[in-house]
Amino acid sequence: MKSDKNQSGLDFRTYFNYKEFKENYSQDKEYYNEKYPDSTEIHFIEEGIKHYEICLQNVTYITSTSGEEIIESEYIGTNLHQVILFKIKDGNNVVIEEERKRLKYAFERILNYFISEKNNHEMFFGSEKYEKTNVIEDNTRDHESESFKLFDKIRYEEIGDFDMTILLQETSKNYNIELLKALLYDLSFYLFEEKETQENGYTSEQIDLAIKERINNGLEVPLNTTTKPKNLTQKGEKLFQNMQSSIDLEGLLFPYEFFSLYRFEQKIKNKINELENKGINKTNIKLQWHGKNVEFTELIKALHVNGTFKGTYENAILSASEFFGVKINPETIPQQLQEIKKRNNGNETKFLTNLTETLYNELQNKTK
Repeated sequence: MKSDKNQSGLDFRTYFNYKEFKENYSQDKEYYNEKYPDSTEIHFIEEGIKHYEICLQNVTYITSTSGEEIIESEYIGTNLHQVILFKIKDGNNVVIEEERKRLKYAFERILNYFISEKNNHEMFFGSEKYEKTNVIEDNTRDHESESFKLFDKIRYEEIGDFDMTILLQETSKNYNIELLKALLYDLSFYLFEEKETQENGYTSEQIDLAIKERINNGLEVPLNTTTKPKNLTQKGEKLFQNMQSSIDLEGLLFPYEFFSLYRFEQKIKNKINELENKGINKTNIKLQWHGKNVEFTELIKALHVNGTFKGTYENAILSASEFFGVKINPETIPQQLQEIKKRNNGNETKFLTNLTETLYNELQNKTK
């Protein structure tokens, strides 16, 4: 965070992440009112809108290859633009595209917060409503529920498995099953809301570009997978085909955005299952995967493609890996899929083919 002069020549703080902005919003507003006693709250809000519109322009129109300054604005000081460039460039002075997107997303959220505040004051000032940026819906939550604060913490901070387990135990009051179910429900709603917000943050041009990049890199474009219902009408058949061919935007654009939350979700589900099954006679045998990781990847990919596992492929393989005790590094998943795709001469589904032959031979022997 730093202080910059905006269009009116007033000092205005620039935040580079939404969490820090929200934590300091009330304090910054008080500071502004003390420094400029003749101003009103709406002045502070309008200055915020102007300031972050310019911040957003500067991070949006920087080219991803050279960091070339495209925006020329009398409103923005050289210092702020240089700070933005510094934050998104690597040691070779090349823009890091993921960091640019992250900063753009942060500016969009902050801008939309100011716009919401502006619109809330409309009845008193009679001004026209601002339109929220079309790349992202307003993501501020007036209620800021405790569960959502927890999900934000897990999503944005470095939370290890140990800390995550402690958080779950404390939040659910030592694994109260009703609290666990309520937490799981809230998390489902949070993920639905946040994924929709993320998806709305991309233009059709950006989506097309992401598709082309995957194709150029020899990667498949992720599609939504669902199980086909029985007894579909002709119209239903057509609708199902359209649904099947729709692009999985999460898998395409931000496959690891909710990685920590999917792990947390699985922990909640596991604990609920454990409590519900308590008292039922069960063996203590734990399933263990003895095959290769690439074979595990091939198996889960097949189950995901045919609709047995719902959601994204990344979520499916990470959940299954936790169940079978397989150590999977999320960053190696694309490489393992590439290794499978490089096979030829009928070996594209090597593990599944061997699996089918082994089962067939076993069944044949049983019938003899």
